[in-house]
Amino acid sequence: MGRFVKKGHTAVIKPNIAWQRSPEQAATTHPDVVITLIKMCKEQGADRVAVIDHMIDAPPRLCGTSRD
Repeated sequence: MGRFVKKGHTAVIKPNIAWQRSPEQAATTHPDVVITLIKMCKEQGADRVAVIDHMIDAPPRLCGTSRD
């Protein structure tokens, strides 16, 4: 990760989270993978980590992008 993220950088993660599917269906990036990548970026010193994607199913909370 240190090859891509340096101290003070803003990191952007673009997972495949566009569909309303459970992690068990393996249609999107598993939330644990996204969480791990965020932690890895922070460990390398990223000041900010943005997770972005374009939701195809709506609303976004149904696509696993919100914890509500």
